Amino acid sequence: MRRGARRGGAQAAAGHAVQLLGLPALRHAVGVLPPARCRDHGAARRPGVVRGAAERAAVRALHRLRLHHELIDKGHRTPELLYNTGLLLQKTEEHTEAARFYREALDASPEFPEALLNLGIALKALGEEEEARSHWRRALKAKPELANGYFE
Repeated sequence: MRRGARRGGAQAAAGHAVQLLGLPALRHAVGVLPPARCRDHGAARRPGVVRGAAERAAVRALHRLRLHHELIDKGHRTPELLYNTGLLLQKTEEHTEAARFYREALDASPEFPEALLNLGIALKALGEEEEARSHWRRALKAKPELANGYFE
């Protein structure tokens, strides 16, 4: 069986996953991308064929998010898993949800510097700049080397 040929293909599966997770940024990416140029000119017209690099990346992100949510639903709520789920959500510009997962990671591990740093980034994207700065200060206090590459 060809890749992408099963029951509507990867694009249909991604669309279904997007609906289940309710992620508008990925819904837009999967649903509106133009066909990619490719050697097999017919592939751009065949339904169910994942075409462009951005669309493939969206499908991979959805798959990773689904796996993370499955683990969380099974009770594996480690700070690292919650943090990684926040990262995946932040990459899809779901800053509110990402902040929620970073906060949950910080509830379990209050001085998790990477979670503090990324919570600050998510909050800044949401317009909460003062709170973002507070989390960045805590992150740098816990792990000063996080500033490397930013201030040289």
